[in-house]
Amino acid sequence: MRGPRTVLVYERLLTWTAAVYRIPQPALSLNDTRTQSIFPQWATEIVRPEATRNSIIQRVVTAAGRAPGGKITNVIIHCHGAPGFLQMGQGFFAQHSHLFEPWREKVGKIWIHACRVAAGEVGDEMCRAIAATTACTLLVSTYKQYNVVSMPGRPAFRYPSGVLDQFEGTVKHFGPDGSLIGAKHYAIGRNANTE
Repeated sequence: MRGPRTVLVYERLLTWTAAVYRIPQPALSLNDTRTQSIFPQWATEIVRPEATRNSIIQRVVTAAGRAPGGKITNVIIHCHGAPGFLQMGQGFFAQHSHLFEPWREKVGKIWIHACRVAAGEVGDEMCRAIAATTACTLLVSTYKQYNVVSMPGRPAFRYPSGVLDQFEGTVKHFGPDGSLIGAKHYAIGRNANTE
């Protein structure tokens, strides 16, 4: 039976289906439990608040070892954020950027789907350092990110496999040497993204 809540959820699903990136596989997503949503990929990791930084880094290295050719094409980091901060497990600040070094030659591109991580000088510093340390291209926003979340007390909302919700606001693209390659501005708000 379809009640008002079911219809609302269905309409939200229709709203975002045109506003997703199709992520080339094999990809891995790191999904912090505090986000209330999950982006399933070829490998999907659920990260709890007590997870150590090194254990999170090692999850990607282990998955790369199982991937064809020993490399993950795309890594999605999905968590809450702030300028120069990723709330993934214990959390990563700019001074932890060197911890990403084991991803070098094991990851092609990093997508950080978290609010405002690249904003300001400290955000730029962190993103440049992660890109250069991993020798990966990196896409990250300077703005608040919106996504479908589950209702309180319910399991996390699972997006369809192999997609990532489109960014909102200005997205910075860093090259494998840490340089800023470019930036693109996306519409802000759930209903605005239709590219």
